[in-house]
Amino acid sequence: MGVLRRIKTSQQRSSDGNENENSLPRIGDGVEEPVTPAGRLFLQPDFYLTAQCILGFQNPIDLPALKSELSNTLAKHPRFSSLMRLNGRGREIWVRTHVNIDDHIIVADLSRFPRDSPTIVEDYTAELSAARLDASKPLWEVHVLAMDDDRPQISLRGGARGVCILVFHHALGDGTSLMSLFLASTRQLENPAMLPTIPRPAPAPENDLDPLAWIWRSLVPRIWRLVLVAWFSITEIVKFLCMQAWVKDSRSCLRGYRGAENEPSRLAIADLKLDDVKRVKNAANATVNDVLLAIVSIALQKYLTHHAQTGNDNGNHCKFKTKWLKSLSIRALVMVNTRPSPGLQEVNEMMNTRSKARWGNSLGYMLVPLSVNKVNAPTHPSLEHVHHAKSISTRKKLSYEAKLTYSGGVLLIHLLGIKVLSEHMTYRAALHTTLTISNIVGPVETVTFAGNPLLYIIPTSSGLPQGLLVHMTSYANDVRIAVMAKEKIVPDVSFLRDCVYAAMDTLLRDTT
Repeated sequence: MGVLRRIKTSQQRSSDGNENENSLPRIGDGVEEPVTPAGRLFLQPDFYLTAQCILGFQNPIDLPALKSELSNTLAKHPRFSSLMRLNGRGREIWVRTHVNIDDHIIVADLSRFPRDSPTIVEDYTAELSAARLDASKPLWEVHVLAMDDDRPQISLRGGARGVCILVFHHALGDGTSLMSLFLASTRQLENPAMLPTIPRPAPAPENDLDPLAWIWRSLVPRIWRLVLVAWFSITEIVKFLCMQAWVKDSRSCLRGYRGAENEPSRLAIADLKLDDVKRVKNAANATVNDVLLAIVSIALQKYLTHHAQTGNDNGNHCKFKTKWLKSLSIRALVMVNTRPSPGLQEVNEMMNTRSKARWGNSLGYMLVPLSVNKVNAPTHPSLEHVHHAKSISTRKKLSYEAKLTYSGGVLLIHLLGIKVLSEHMTYRAALHTTLTISNIVGPVETVTFAGNPLLYIIPTSSGLPQGLLVHMTSYANDVRIAVMAKEKIVPDVSFLRDCVYAAMDTLLRDTT
């Protein structure tokens, strides 16, 4: 386990005898801070990516307390207090500016939603995913959905008494950066003086073997591992390049199309128990990520099988036949944090210019085939999906695919320009695949933000031409799978969410 460090505000730094707010480098005063290559990519007209994070509060939202907390945390961060501008060479740069917190907090008008609708939060978030942020101020907003005297019986998901939706432009940073910054602003519910505890990989065991035993048990496996790393890195990157060039997913009722990024979206969220996921993990001798990937695969299989058997085109006029399932190819682009230190990072460390875990967008991609075809297993067929996911993840962990896609993209930006990378490579990769998957590990205990306990933390994003964007997040003893779907491609996204629940039930049944 690891504990995030506390964010120091400008007042705290001044009292510590270190830097104060006036000593921070201001680009407007002559210092230019360029936007990262990935940040520039997300600013392209056909690749405008935004992230939304839904926060469900146990108690009604205290608006003055929320403003105070945001003013002393997010608004003090250089990225969240900077405007996006072009320098004399036409390159995007960050320019420090004054932040008026009232310009960034928006109290949502929910009068257009039915009072008893159980999906107000999801529907409002989906609407936000289609909107563009105001470039005249720093690229973030906080939308407050709260019960008030006029609508006391409004239904907010998960029994929340208030909901905030944080909206960021992805040029500000990737999911690891943004979630690290937010969690460093929270405190443990049971111990308000402590910051959240984040699961971290267990350290490698120390070797106290004699020299001959070390050669046989340690050196030989390491040499073999190097061989496997080289082989899998080559084969996986070749597959990725072939996908970018010409190899497309099968045409199904889930795949997107050019221009779909501008279409309206729908959001559905499945709430699972982490203990249930771990139960399947232990039965299959796999990891939590393996089980979650299997759940997505089984859910898509159930969704496609249902529409094929019923002859229903799911409302998007894309007919699908049962016989096509056996040869169906559905692949996901999986976002991967390429920093040397995996997982969430300490914010102070990320802002250190010499740190290897730099702030910004350090995202690589992995191409992951999903086992939506019928698996040939006489007993417990659902566990075969977990075993398939485990075999895929083993290969991916032994390859440098994610790092090569990230560093290769940066190199191509310098050689060919940002527009070539955006239009002919990154956008094409999204068109040739069916969905994107992202996974973020959250705190192991309940935390508070602005003194208010959080019932759930659910990130999602939008801006790709794919039919589906799937985000998986753990928090306390819960795992939530958020599915952002294009309405014209997957109009019945609530049924797809039900397929996620059915997939979890199937896995639990097969483990008994």
